[in-house]
Amino acid sequence: MAAVDSFYLLYREIARSCNCYMEALALVGAWYTARKSITVICDFYSLIRLHFIPRLGSRADLIKQYGRWAVVSGATDGIGKAYAEELASRGLNIILISRNEEKLQVVAKDIADTYKVETDIIVADFSSGREIYLPIREALKDKDVGILFLFAQYMPEWLWVWGANILNRSLRKEALSCTA
Repeated sequence: MAAVDSFYLLYREIARSCNCYMEALALVGAWYTARKSITVICDFYSLIRLHFIPRLGSRADLIKQYGRWAVVSGATDGIGKAYAEELASRGLNIILISRNEEKLQVVAKDIADTYKVETDIIVADFSSGREIYLPIREALKDKDVGILFLFAQYMPEWLWVWGANILNRSLRKEALSCTA
């Protein structure tokens, strides 16, 4: 029994001498908990505001705001195709511009069948220079186009070579500085 009493006395002495440390640790713990709680509340508020509240209201009427037609270049693949499908899902008629006529036909048919909208295609290769703009202008002149998305890109070959040379030089510099 003497060992238990002496342990209890030792514990009480240590607790008295470390009381200020315990209070400091309690304050740090309370501050950390409050900060994490505020972060969780802010994240929850953002979740509600960005994902749930917009679904309660109606979607914007793009036809009323911008017109019946939207033009999407680079629309046979990737993000251009995704934008064309999203605009079609909102009821807009789509004009697709790309350089591959077969892919354009397939994408235009898929969009028209899926979303029951009108589609039109324009075959144009933006690497050809300025001569493509007149046929595009002629194809679009009778349409009420209000939205234009440009996803087709063209970069001249000399610019690719120039960029690759700069990249190679900087990589060589990094390799030399790492080995030195």
